[in-house]
Amino acid sequence: LLQTLTSVRSYERTPTFRRLLLKNSISLKNTHPYTSSNYSYGTTSYTGYHKLKSQEWYASEISRLNKESKVVVLGSSLGLINNYITQSHNIPSKGYEILDVLVLKASQFTERADIIYESCDFMTKGYGGDDFIWLTSMCWDEGMRKRLYGKLERECKRGCFVVDYRE
Repeated sequence: LLQTLTSVRSYERTPTFRRLLLKNSISLKNTHPYTSSNYSYGTTSYTGYHKLKSQEWYASEISRLNKESKVVVLGSSLGLINNYITQSHNIPSKGYEILDVLVLKASQFTERADIIYESCDFMTKGYGGDDFIWLTSMCWDEGMRKRLYGKLERECKRGCFVVDYRE
């Protein structure tokens, strides 16, 4: 986990990363119906995740999961949340990210076969089989959040736990 975190943080500081992120965001803005704020970039520190995982409600929900559980991170970015969940709790996870450049780099930073990243618009995916969904919604506009909340309410099975990182 330390190696992944160090690699991600080093890469984030490079001008190459910023250039690729901007270029990828601009090209998507022309082909997807989302506002530019939805393509903002941010990552979560391990300290932040550690504080969350020590919360009783989170610990209770994550403890009920196992290797067969379906865990997905929407807006997985460079994959830190997936790595935190999988490496801290030994639970496989999948990350959906619309920015191709982030999916490519997340796959390079992740050395585990039980973390999978997919380049996609997560609004087009189905969530009926998932057990735990993490929303990285800090940068999403209200319209995006409302559409996704409605979609999850319609599609998620009973007992699926959703963490909205914005809250």
